[in-house]
Amino acid sequence: MAVQFVIGRSGSGKTHRCMSAIIESMRNQPLGGNIFWILPRQATFSAERQLTCNSNIPGFFRARVFSFEQLGNEIIRSQGGESIPMITTLGRRMIIGHLLRTHAAELKYFGPVALQPGLADKLDATFSDFESAGKTSVELHGFEKVLRTWNTPDQQTLADKIHDLTLIYQAYTDFLGQERLDQHHRLLHVLKQVEQSPIFKNAEVYVDGFYEFSEYERQILARLGQRCKKVEINLTIDPGSAILFSPDQLPGDLSLFHPVESAYRRLRILFREQAVAVDEPIVLLKEMHRFTSPAISAIERHAFGSAVTYVQRSADGIKMQEVASISDEVDAAARQIRDYLKKGLRLRDICVLVRQLSDYEELIKSKFPEYGIRFFLDRRRSTRHHPLLQFVRTMLTIAQGKWPHAQMMSLLKTGLVGIDDEQLDALENYVLAHRIQGQQWASVEPWQFEDTGLLVSDAAAHAGMGRADVQAGAEVDAPSESTAKSPQSDPNLQIDMLRRKIGSPISKFIAKINGDQTVRSFCIELIELIEAFPVRATLTRWRAVAESANDIELMHEH
Repeated sequence: MAVQFVIGRSGSGKTHRCMSAIIESMRNQPLGGNIFWILPRQATFSAERQLTCNSNIPGFFRARVFSFEQLGNEIIRSQGGESIPMITTLGRRMIIGHLLRTHAAELKYFGPVALQPGLADKLDATFSDFESAGKTSVELHGFEKVLRTWNTPDQQTLADKIHDLTLIYQAYTDFLGQERLDQHHRLLHVLKQVEQSPIFKNAEVYVDGFYEFSEYERQILARLGQRCKKVEINLTIDPGSAILFSPDQLPGDLSLFHPVESAYRRLRILFREQAVAVDEPIVLLKEMHRFTSPAISAIERHAFGSAVTYVQRSADGIKMQEVASISDEVDAAARQIRDYLKKGLRLRDICVLVRQLSDYEELIKSKFPEYGIRFFLDRRRSTRHHPLLQFVRTMLTIAQGKWPHAQMMSLLKTGLVGIDDEQLDALENYVLAHRIQGQQWASVEPWQFEDTGLLVSDAAAHAGMGRADVQAGAEVDAPSESTAKSPQSDPNLQIDMLRRKIGSPISKFIAKINGDQTVRSFCIELIELIEAFPVRATLTRWRAVAESANDIELMHEH
């Protein structure tokens, strides 16, 4: 059992060699041990499809394509650990927030802000950094002791901060105990289970597509190297790199392959510390295997070096253009795309690559439509702005905050309550003109306002007639037959009907949740409240409108 590194530049055939070895092994031994092809998560589907469609094997069950996360899940399943409760990211933050409130009096640095929203999120991110670096609360406590020996104010402040981090992190670890696992403790659990897991007996492991590894991933590879029949790791490094022959030396800071060389160095040092056998690296020196175009091959070899003029002279199909600004760069790209379309290419055949999408996003959104170019931006998109989420948030705030005016207006403007823009404007103007606030929205009596801006019943109460207070959550009933008038003849009645259409379901919801409830029953009541409004029909209509406008991204969002 030994680890084998396969080294080569981009396009030198590392992945092709890996896939060929997997196919050959399955063809020679259909019933052999497991074969694991470990890739970055975003590459697993493409690799699995390629292995299935291009292997020329009628069927196979030995090979499996995993990311490190999926491999961890498989290890836990093989050891029967699926029943252990898992703490989600949100649950972890809730626990940290609870511990901050519990230990607020003991905190030296974070004490004044322990109850502030957002601190739990920041501490969660800090703890994640500790865990990625393999640090524990014991090491943090040792660092605090060192800082306490220094007498400068800055060092004492830092020591107080480390004290608080150590305290909360240790309390969080104790809170989890042995009965629960969060993401980090799950990784530690996986590391312990590798040695006992039966899936690695006589297994072959191929690792490809990574430029760096986390501490957890390095530890997994070390244990796989001790346990598996074969571990082959592909890394994109220049075959002439000195670090291949002297792993202890530091890679050059300006090296094009610096991140991968650092990853290689750390792996070699860890393998040596854990007595993992490592064979001599296989170095692929042949010409580019993947690049059929000399232009692409020339870019790979020279575009990031000092021989740019060589690329310009020798690589057919490459056009280099210098522009004054990012805006001009986007214009040039749009003109080139339009030329490609005129020559018969399809939009799906064209890809625009940029170093930092945030620098180009707004310019692309504004300029590409001017050239008639439809596009998709591959980025993470937030849905916090969506009307449905705003609808739910405002509903919960209204139920807690006694019908606050700002939240009522936000709810009306989501477009999901079943009134059109003209009715919305009339209702909002009426509310502002008569200074309607709070639980007047839940009044059981009709809205009949005089010039004073008070309800008729309120004016009567001020005159000494008196009336019962309206309770929060009281159902908004329709006006009695004796007071009913034609909506066409009474603007107050028109507004009151709109108010009841919105307020009645909310009042029923508030009445139902005022009491002891489980999370399940609360969620059921919330869903029933949503169903009381035309939310589904509105979203369906918005989706159809987006589809007819060819706005595919917005269509899928709805």
